[in-house]
Amino acid sequence: MGFKQIVNNIPIKILREIYEEILSRVWLSKRLADDSLSGKLSERVIHSIFISDSLILWSEDLSQTSLYKLVGLTLMFISYSFMIGIPMRGAIAMGEVAVRTARENTTIIGKGFTNAYELEAPQNWAGCQISDDCLNQFNELSVNDGLAKNLLLDSNLVVQYPIPIGERTRCRSITKTLSDTYAINWLSLASKDIITEEIIVEAFYSHGKDAHEKSIQNKIENTLNFFNFIKDKSLHDLVK
Repeated sequence: MGFKQIVNNIPIKILREIYEEILSRVWLSKRLADDSLSGKLSERVIHSIFISDSLILWSEDLSQTSLYKLVGLTLMFISYSFMIGIPMRGAIAMGEVAVRTARENTTIIGKGFTNAYELEAPQNWAGCQISDDCLNQFNELSVNDGLAKNLLLDSNLVVQYPIPIGERTRCRSITKTLSDTYAINWLSLASKDIITEEIIVEAFYSHGKDAHEKSIQNKIENTLNFFNFIKDKSLHDLVK
């Protein structure tokens, strides 16, 4: 988010360093995931590619274990994005994807890509929505793939949350929320106090970005609302 401002305000050399840092983090996260998991989980491959300001991740199949691994990597990337001053907005959706690399060109097409884009675009925060189809697929395959039904929710990797959606009128931009939606909990694996409200706010201003516009302030407020929701939820579970 704020990629256009970053490109306009910082030298290409620094921009390249930022990209290299993100790519190294993608590689490291995949390695950590593979080293910490075993069996079917370690065998699942998650692919990635950068296109301008978009980081696209996809799995080789629609298995329960692939989705579990994809969720884990996604929440790590979003959490990390605040630390480097580039807050991310994303979506996890289900659908077939065809990837072809030939003649020094890579092409990605398919409903999986467009479904994720349509789910991501209207969100008015830094965060990530996961589609109902993905959760249903995960639970339906619990018997075959061996991971417990509702594991994503029970392990707090995914939480039910009213996703904030931006809506433009002729005069102004307003925010609405969607009920019965599910979000990736990018705080679930973060060490305590590593990500704070101050770090989140600063991420929207980093690298020369001007976040004083009302629309950006709304995104900051919506992101902080989710942050505090998770903090309150964690405290409630701890007391309980």
